[in-house]
Amino acid sequence: MEKNIKDSRCFAVTQFDRHSSEFEVTQISPTGGFSLGNYHVSLINMTCDCGYFQALHYPCMHAAACCAHSRLDWGAYVHDVYRMSEVFDVYRLHFAPPIPEGY
Repeated sequence: MEKNIKDSRCFAVTQFDRHSSEFEVTQISPTGGFSLGNYHVSLINMTCDCGYFQALHYPCMHAAACCAHSRLDWGAYVHDVYRMSEVFDVYRLHFAPPIPEGY
């Protein structure tokens, strides 16, 4: 996320629709493997044209730029699986022993 936040400074953000949190992000300088271009980001649907937002379940650099533009906390768009509270919950569970073969 630190790299995404740093790289998010290379984008100009235009808001399409305030109610649906739809954005058009234009890359103004090259970063990483992305070439100059436009990306559509939906914060509500957690999607971006680059595909990383929906695949990794945390904000890509384009979504991070939208959060910064709208003064939103990017942490709200990180999937619960990445939260420490969820990791600790896994260790609180008691696992039933496996069913022996033949039953």
